[in-house]
Amino acid sequence: MELGESLEDTAKREVQEETGLAITDLQLLGVFSGPDCYLKVSNGDELYAVTAVFYTRNVLG
Repeated sequence: MELGESLEDTAKREVQEETGLAITDLQLLGVFSGPDCYLKVSNGDELYAVTAVFYTRNVLG
């Protein structure tokens, strides 16, 4: 996620970058976070992941 970018814009950009496809009309299915999304890596850094899941049938490319 880039600074100032919305979740929806992030999803669109990431799909474009990874697949070359353009997606539109995203529907938010859910946001997942909390204690189950905690990770401590070997260097001691602690992370909490937040995952947003979108759905669309509108794919171009």
